[in-house]
Amino acid sequence: MSLAILCPGQGGQHAAMFDVIAGNPEAEAVVAMAGSVLPAAARDVVNSASIHQNRIAQPLVCAAILSRWRVLERELPRPALVLGYSVGELAAHAVAGSYSIADCLRLAGRRAALMDDASPPNSGLIAILGMNETQVRALCDESGGELAIVNAATHFVLGGPWASLDAAARSARSRGARTVRLKVGAPAHTSWLREAAVAFERELGRVAFASTRIPILAGVDGHLVRNASDAKASLAAQIAQTVHWRRCIAHAVEMGVSVFLELGPGNALARIVHESFPKVQARSLDDFRSVAGAITTIRRTLQ
Repeated sequence: MSLAILCPGQGGQHAAMFDVIAGNPEAEAVVAMAGSVLPAAARDVVNSASIHQNRIAQPLVCAAILSRWRVLERELPRPALVLGYSVGELAAHAVAGSYSIADCLRLAGRRAALMDDASPPNSGLIAILGMNETQVRALCDESGGELAIVNAATHFVLGGPWASLDAAARSARSRGARTVRLKVGAPAHTSWLREAAVAFERELGRVAFASTRIPILAGVDGHLVRNASDAKASLAAQIAQTVHWRRCIAHAVEMGVSVFLELGPGNALARIVHESFPKVQARSLDDFRSVAGAITTIRRTLQ
């Protein structure tokens, strides 16, 4: 059996997201580092009303992912793959060794700022559950929204202005689907953010990328990232292109991954794995009462 690490995007952050690493000096150092790109210390920000604002959420989620990885990386077998969802792909590259944690946190702050600056007013994301891809694409044509993320066969995310998304949601519900408005204030992974993608690629060009210690899949289509140029292009492209998360998971399974561990915060990615691959083992660190419990379970599962 082999292990893949999952790094989530924003949406699952919560006030207790740093409690699981409390007292670990290396992990606490990552949390402290996040204060340099946030308006206040990370532990103060998680208790504020701004926790879901892009410029707060993106570096905060990366800090949570990387602080948790600091606790786990010496206790688990080396993963076969690491995958990142939306801004989690930035953190995934830090897990893989492409660049430093400090670079990741700074890039997360810049990514969020560029996305906010490029976003049209009153725009965001909604999830559509219970329709197939053909139906969802037709919904986009009707409403003016765009397909932002493909999670599973009947689980999609649409992005665009809220007027378009609300129309799409009404139409979807009339056909028996379920809709969820996501706590993201930008039409991520849609053409509305082309300017942000171009600007972020320039930002990535200023970072020295190293060879990865762990292979990583690109969110745009699930391909195995080949080199630094590929990494930079993929990280920039996903800001304004559909993220094919279903392909990423399918490719990981094809490569022999049988156990997925989501670093959290939240457990959305583990649940998405189960949607398409119910026989695969997928858990989130947030599912466990302690890091020690997670380590014991993952080790036992991998035997």
